[in-house]
Amino acid sequence: KQIKKWLNEKEPNRTLEYKIKSADGRILEMLLQATYTRDEDGKPLGGMVVGHDITERKEAARNLQIQEERLRLAQKAGKVGVFDWNMKTKKVIWSEELEDMFGLPPGGFAGTYEGWTKFVMPEDLERLELFLEKWLQSDRDEEQWEFRMRRADNNEVRWIAARARVFRNRQGKPERMIGTNIDFTDTKNTETEMQRLNETLEQRVRERTSEVEQQADQLRALAARLSQTEQHERRRLAQILHDHIQQLIAAARMQMGWLIQDYETEQQKEKAEEADNILKEAMEASRSLAIDLSPPVLFEAGLIAALNWLADRVKVKNDFSVEIIADSKAEPANDEMRSFLFECVRELLFNALKHSGVNEAKVELIRTRDNLIKLTVSDEGQGFDPEEFNKRMTSSNAFGLFSIKQRLSYWGGQMKLWSLKGDGTRVTLTVPGQEKDTGAPDDAAEKSREQDETMRISDKSDSCRVLIVDDHKIMREGLVGIFRFEPDIEVVGEATDGPQAIELAEKLQPDVIVMDINLGEMSGVEATKKILKDHPEIKVIGLSMNLDKEVVKAMRNAGACAYLTKDHLSRDLISTIQGCFEE
Repeated sequence: KQIKKWLNEKEPNRTLEYKIKSADGRILEMLLQATYTRDEDGKPLGGMVVGHDITERKEAARNLQIQEERLRLAQKAGKVGVFDWNMKTKKVIWSEELEDMFGLPPGGFAGTYEGWTKFVMPEDLERLELFLEKWLQSDRDEEQWEFRMRRADNNEVRWIAARARVFRNRQGKPERMIGTNIDFTDTKNTETEMQRLNETLEQRVRERTSEVEQQADQLRALAARLSQTEQHERRRLAQILHDHIQQLIAAARMQMGWLIQDYETEQQKEKAEEADNILKEAMEASRSLAIDLSPPVLFEAGLIAALNWLADRVKVKNDFSVEIIADSKAEPANDEMRSFLFECVRELLFNALKHSGVNEAKVELIRTRDNLIKLTVSDEGQGFDPEEFNKRMTSSNAFGLFSIKQRLSYWGGQMKLWSLKGDGTRVTLTVPGQEKDTGAPDDAAEKSREQDETMRISDKSDSCRVLIVDDHKIMREGLVGIFRFEPDIEVVGEATDGPQAIELAEKLQPDVIVMDINLGEMSGVEATKKILKDHPEIKVIGLSMNLDKEVVKAMRNAGACAYLTKDHLSRDLISTIQGCFEE
């Protein structure tokens, strides 16, 4: 029918699509092309017809149409807008989703680059155009960026994330850019809110930490006050026993002695002797109690004499030998300090007697060159696992050591405990040679203490001098807190970035620098290189959350002697510092 129709038309060329069934049963799609010749009257004289199998091409076209439909559906579902910028013709094509994103009706976009810039916030436009200019001059084909725009329909400001690919000619000049826009305002607002909440949380954490630290200081002060009150009360009770009770008992025994000598019957004599024996036992119990409460030798002859007395008493009562090694220069000048250290030794010897499994211990008392009083109590007994001990530090079995540690902190001292199963225990206490004034600190002293918390600069000493470099205040305070209980480690300074670390390394000459890797513009690696270039004798320990091998390698190549993660700092860091100092 179509061919007959063509014969009646004057058009010489015609095409027709139709389907046929092949011999093997397949349905083929065909394209028929016909050309006719006609005489002078327009009647067809003849023609040529060519048939083409276009089955595959039609199938490909249908698949392409399906893919395009899928893409359109994905764009609508994901609210993704697509643009196509022809830089030669300066025309820009937007998808319907992109027009809707910018608050325009279908076909409402001007179709030019300038038309797009009208939507971009002025604060972002200059930055964005500079970015695009640099990108198009580079050899990068793909790039992504963010900007703010104002919708045409309601003037609402929205955040847009763009990603695009540029196509270049043979000379490398960009000719076309195809990309996508996604409105991520909700995500951006969520991030902003999360950031605000994090900042608020950090502020609350800082405030809470400050409150906790203040309460801890108050509790330590209270513990020290309670300890002092206990010692005063012990001494007062001992004085009452000595000055009153024992005097009364002695007077009673004198009267009883007269009865024993001047008796009328043997029965009276026996009763008087029995009463005298009771009074004698009371006197011995009173004396023993007074000595246990507050040994007179402690205040009359000093700490060293009291330690020797304690060793003799433990030997007699418990058959436990205590070797005393004491330097006379280490004698505290303050009665409260003497009493405190004496009670510490008594508590530690009691622990050794109860838990060590041996019958001897050693007590060493020295004064260091930096005017610290160092007291060590050690034994070669069965020891224990320090990690297990730390978990039960506040339990009843370990409360004595916990109490010692807290009271030491108030006095400005430290406790270091070392133990190993089967290899004994050693507890070292250090306190300042110039004892702490237990009265309320004046404003000047408090101000000085606050300054010391942020920067400690001290002379060379036997302790390992450590400089802490970290851009997080919370992290620096945590490290200072770790080292506070280590008598052989002294924090002499804190730096927040690389340049300050270099300056303080030159000024303070520390033995060890604990160096954070991520410090901002100047990394910990770069700062380490510069410091060790001028001061190769300083040991640098890298500190980070990053376990990337390349980062570790870079820090090692910079000259760091060790690299530790933040997620494992206390024992590992202290041991590493001590190892560096011993070298």
